[in-house]
Amino acid sequence: MKNLEIIITTFFIIESIIICYFFYVYSNNEKKNKIQRENELKELQNLILTKITETEKQQDIKNSENIKDQQIKLKEISKHLEEKFEQLGKDVKNFQEQANSKINLGFEQLQKENTNIQNDVNNKISDIKNSFKDYSQNIDNTISKYSEDNHSTKLDANKFKEEMQQDLKSILIEIKAPLDLE
Repeated sequence: MKNLEIIITTFFIIESIIICYFFYVYSNNEKKNKIQRENELKELQNLILTKITETEKQQDIKNSENIKDQQIKLKEISKHLEEKFEQLGKDVKNFQEQANSKINLGFEQLQKENTNIQNDVNNKISDIKNSFKDYSQNIDNTISKYSEDNHSTKLDANKFKEEMQQDLKSILIEIKAPLDLE
């Protein structure tokens, strides 16, 4: 009986040692797995943060390129408007000079010619009227041309504004998409 008790005790001791060993191995494996999962989670977090940073950098680059393009378009539109104003000023000045020279020429000739004063006066007044009529017509044409050019410039500016709004919408969508992943 003593042998049987020794065997049973020995069996329980061996069983306890085996159970303790398996428990030890299991707990070590669980710790390793937990550390591995935490490391994988940290790697994924770092990868996501890196991707977000890269996306932000790409957005910054894209935004700066869009801003440069928009500045170039604005400069072109401004230059175009300045050229139109300059041309309008030149045209008005030329028409005024032409009318003034015709008027001056007409008055000088009226003063020099005394023989047929009434006919000359009527002819010169007619010339002056035609000059003013031409001047008025030229001014009217120039202003109409400027008005049409201004309208097309406004259309270009509105189109540019719509393009900017579309660019901004796409930028906001691209910025929002990586944030939705979180």
